[in-house]
Amino acid sequence: MAAVTVSVPRMLTSFTGGKRRFSVDAETVAGAFAAAAKIYPMLRAHIFDEAGGVREHVQIFVNATDSRQLPSLNEPVSDGDEIIILQAISGGLNTVVAGSAGVPPAVTLSLTTPRWRQKRLF
Repeated sequence: MAAVTVSVPRMLTSFTGGKRRFSVDAETVAGAFAAAAKIYPMLRAHIFDEAGGVREHVQIFVNATDSRQLPSLNEPVSDGDEIIILQAISGGLNTVVAGSAGVPPAVTLSLTTPRWRQKRLF
C-alpha cells in the first residue's frame, strides 16, 4: 500500500471535516477514492455520479496527469503521489451588453467581479 495525499477544493471541505488535504493508503487511484469514501462518505457523491463515473464538472489529477489521460482509475499509485480534485464553478451574474435594449453602458456588469466588489450604480 502507498501513502497518497488527496487534495480537495475548498467547496468540498464541509465533507472532509474542514481538511483541504488528507492522506489515504491505497494501491490504485480507485483504491484511494474508496479509502477516502470510508473516511468521508459524503465526498464520493460529489465526485462520482450514480453510475460510478467521474462527474462531468469534476477533474481529477494524479500528480500532474489528468485522469482522463489514464487508461482507467485502476492505475497504480506510489508513496508520495498526490490526487488533486478540482470542480468547475458555474453561475454568476448575467451580463448585459452595453447599449443593448436601451441599457446604458453604466449598468454593464462583469462576470469576473464579485458582487461585494461591484459599485452600486443606483
